[in-house]
Amino acid sequence: MSRVTLSAATIVLIVVSLFASTSTVISSEPSLTTIDAPNAAFTLITGLNNRGDTAGFSRAEGPGGPSHGFLLDGDDLTAIDFPASPQTEPYDVNDRGQIVGLYHAGPSNPRHGFLKDRNNFITIDFPGADNTQALGINDRGQIVGNYVKFDVVHGFMFENSNLTTIDFPGASRTDVYDINNRGQVVGLYEIAGTFHGFMLEDGAFATIDVPGATVTYVLSVNDRGQVCGGYVLSGVEHGFIRDENGITTLDGPGASATEATSINNRGDVAGYYITAGTFHGFVRR
Repeated sequence: MSRVTLSAATIVLIVVSLFASTSTVISSEPSLTTIDAPNAAFTLITGLNNRGDTAGFSRAEGPGGPSHGFLLDGDDLTAIDFPASPQTEPYDVNDRGQIVGLYHAGPSNPRHGFLKDRNNFITIDFPGADNTQALGINDRGQIVGNYVKFDVVHGFMFENSNLTTIDFPGASRTDVYDINNRGQVVGLYEIAGTFHGFMLEDGAFATIDVPGATVTYVLSVNDRGQVCGGYVLSGVEHGFIRDENGITTLDGPGASATEATSINNRGDVAGYYITAGTFHGFVRR
């Protein structure tokens, strides 16, 4: 999204003409399709809308190298690069085709959020913040994300040119990642060094934790209230889906780590997994 940047001991989440894709089946569950950019050491799928369009970015040099965004609509690929920026990372796309993400000039430079609406890029910076990331957008054009000010991470909502801070009560850190068309907001918060997922609805926060996990974070919510994200158990990162049937773990084939970054109203899930140090994007339908 990045969607998640915790400590090194937890999680780091961090154009091409053709994408390589392969399909595999996880047990008897829906099919998982791997999506890799050619010659890329790093491909992330970070957004998935109800039309099946996917947004993401790739890097030829792995984490820290130049990143290029893309929107994949079936077999049609559109490059997404913020003007004059070597680093562009889209994180979400709504059903109107609006895209949000971040851009920056390099790892040590400030991050700026952006909205891409048709051919126009709009920068989103929280006033006085050192860094701003735009990570989720719904069909009403409400945008959520994170900003850093005085070394503290806060969530925010951007609506009708107004920026509002979102902080989990008593938390030392709040990250906001997505908002659905019902106005439900999801993310993570930190209290006493432990990370928990949450949902915010009608002004009330509810904690979401995977049982037994040392870290839980929620990256996406659809209009049915189904969520997806990641958790850490015994030092290993797994993706998960939570729906009316409970929590389902999602692991990529042969993966050392998996993260579920986006879920649409059909229950399709996008994300990434890591094998032998290589990041692969995926869509699970």
